[in-house]
Amino acid sequence: MPTKFSMLDCDQCSKPTLHVENVTNHVLQLMFTVLCASGAFMLTGNLTVAGMAAFGWFAVVWCLLIGFQKPAACTVCGKKRK
Repeated sequence: MPTKFSMLDCDQCSKPTLHVENVTNHVLQLMFTVLCASGAFMLTGNLTVAGMAAFGWFAVVWCLLIGFQKPAACTVCGKKRK
């Protein structure tokens, strides 16, 4: 996952500090969706089924990535933001 750096106010440090956060890679998700659609199309020969399969896998991967996304953490004290 790509990493995002930002200056945010830390509650524990009581000052602006550098925070690190892992973010979702949307380009990778798009490539995965296209790969699933083309694979389903080659297996079934039906574009409608391929689109539904790709959307289904896209939804599963999206939900997993959102569920495992962690909040930004302070690089000084390590406290995570809410």
